[in-house]
Amino acid sequence: MKDGFIFGRAPRRAGLAYLDGGGRPIVKVAAHDAAVNDLIWAGLEAVHEGEMQSKSALAKLPKSGRTLRTPTFELKHGAVSCLVEGRGHIVACVDSHRLIAGPLHGQTIKSVGGKAGWVTMNLERYLGHRLHLEFIPAKDAALSVRMVTQGLDGRALGEIDRRLSAAEKEFQAYAKAAEALLNGDGGEVEERVFADFESGTYDGWAVTGEAFGDIPQTLKTIGSYQGRINGVGTWFVNSHNIRPGGTTRKGDKPTGTLTSSEFTIDFDSIEFLVGGGAHEGKTCVNLLVDGGVVLSATGRNNNQMSLNAWDVRPYAGRKARIQVVDNHQGGWGNIGLDHIVFKKRKTGTTPAAAEKLVRAWQEERARLGGEIVRKSRVALAMMDGSGEDDRVLIRGNASKPGRLEPRHFLTAISGDAPLPIKAGSGRLELAEQVNDPANPLTSRVIANRIWHHLMGRGIVPTVDDFGVLGQRPSHPELLDHLATRFMADGRSIKAMIRYIVLSRTYRLSSHVNSKAKEADPKNTLWHHQPPRRLQGEVIRDSLLALAGRLDPTPFGPPVPIHLTSFMDGRGRPGRSGPMDGAGRRSIYIAVRRNFLSPFMLTFDTPVPFSSMGRRNVSNVPAQSLILLNDPLVVELSRGWAERALKAVPESGADGVAKRVAWMYLTGFGRKPTAKESQAAVAFLWSNADGRKTGTEDVGRWADFAHVLVNAKEFIFLR
Repeated sequence: MKDGFIFGRAPRRAGLAYLDGGGRPIVKVAAHDAAVNDLIWAGLEAVHEGEMQSKSALAKLPKSGRTLRTPTFELKHGAVSCLVEGRGHIVACVDSHRLIAGPLHGQTIKSVGGKAGWVTMNLERYLGHRLHLEFIPAKDAALSVRMVTQGLDGRALGEIDRRLSAAEKEFQAYAKAAEALLNGDGGEVEERVFADFESGTYDGWAVTGEAFGDIPQTLKTIGSYQGRINGVGTWFVNSHNIRPGGTTRKGDKPTGTLTSSEFTIDFDSIEFLVGGGAHEGKTCVNLLVDGGVVLSATGRNNNQMSLNAWDVRPYAGRKARIQVVDNHQGGWGNIGLDHIVFKKRKTGTTPAAAEKLVRAWQEERARLGGEIVRKSRVALAMMDGSGEDDRVLIRGNASKPGRLEPRHFLTAISGDAPLPIKAGSGRLELAEQVNDPANPLTSRVIANRIWHHLMGRGIVPTVDDFGVLGQRPSHPELLDHLATRFMADGRSIKAMIRYIVLSRTYRLSSHVNSKAKEADPKNTLWHHQPPRRLQGEVIRDSLLALAGRLDPTPFGPPVPIHLTSFMDGRGRPGRSGPMDGAGRRSIYIAVRRNFLSPFMLTFDTPVPFSSMGRRNVSNVPAQSLILLNDPLVVELSRGWAERALKAVPESGADGVAKRVAWMYLTGFGRKPTAKESQAAVAFLWSNADGRKTGTEDVGRWADFAHVLVNAKEFIFLR
């Protein structure tokens, strides 16, 4: 399973030809099966909305559209080993959770260094759990995945390597011949053995330290536990050898280097066998050009040597040396080398048909690569996985699992028959049943939710519960009508909102008829529109809009919550956000469960511990107190007053009256009554505060704006 297209439709099979490299890529033939990402997709960039105070180790990985996922499996052994090559990361997702918060779970992420070999993850703490692995290539790098095992030690992994190496030999010969034919040499390759150590000496090589001894090794001068080595001929380089005294104990302790004589790079590639430790820079074979390391290869933490090849065409004409390094004294502190061959392809002998085929392939690949959209906005989504049936929990007790229950939809709608799942987890089939026009619940639930948000109470008051414990609908025929219309309008929420708000019911007055109230005291039948208090987010956004400070920009990262001196405790954020939230709408203010906005809590914003389809609506003294004393409310009231002075610059009695009318219109959506206007003008002309300031004083208008904010009409709809 995969997220995106970079790993292709299927694994790359042995014997399959593919184009490799940028610019004018060459044809290569796979010598073994593996899942490999195609570098034609290099440069993919995922644009996120941003995040704050994230300590997630996963957030730094380029995983969107670039992830390969294994099926879910039960962890029966603590060691999980992956045979990989390239650069990237392996992520273990335990019970579908990414356990990465803190150092306790650092072992769920493992980096892949580049060379082919086994990467082992220690997951012993999760024994008995179910997990899957995700493979994420490094940016613009290739990552090959051949095999995943659990419970195998080093000896068993070495045996797998030996068998794979033996099985690959036939494909390697075929791959070499096919590549030679397709890349311009008609199958003719000049080979020059640079070193095979069959003289039994290090003639032409400079030796330092004790790691490599005075002469190369044979199977008789190394420990028998190292196996056959997979060398060519009798002699080879091996720094884990029998030391004077006839023992291999502490064979990894000695260090040293082995450096070849200088040569000119007048060939295309270097092939050699390498084995031993996988310590980059410490147990390795290096190509030195002008005295610096330009290419390097390590072993695979395996005594059996495997073939390695370097493309040295970029260094053509330059002087070079090969250096073997053993500078690691711990486990796998050794390196092996044998049969170094220089290869040069002859040019001008490609069959015309093959040349035409490869050129057309290269051109088509370049054309397709140009059509790739490499920069995309991404949204939060869950990657599909393998199917997982679960057990019924007896009386909801997780420690008392009952029978295994196959995945199926709601019994009341589709019965107990399992979902007909063709592949994957079944989430697609579940989504299809949720959205099936024959499903009576989906359209009714959403129509009821829309009615609830517009009218203040749902047709089914328990918006989260349409079951036997929920309340019955007050108007079942109306709910059926709205659900049917919702489906007919293409499930358009906007169309449904328009339909309801243009209805007579929505436009009912809030004034109560005494006879109707007597017959229906709870207003179940909707004979009037009851007053409704605005939500905390709406009140805050209204204040920002009146002050001219609301930033309507959509999307973007969240704004940190403003921390008051009373908001203290464990996990307190390191920095506080601005008091006005940078003017952003309330939906863009960060929510931290232990540090919630006092203003929002006062106006019944739910505590984010569980989902809540219907908010509580209270009317308590704390709401009046926070509107009276909250520093943000005071500040934004003053901002509203400053806007009023600019919007109506006239002075005198007429100017005061017009300014009052402007504030009523912007704050309440209506003009003031004569009585309200007279009271406001009287207040603004009053010198009772002793300041003896004129009617243009911003402080006096700020007080008046604050009075209007504290009016019930500001936070209630009638």
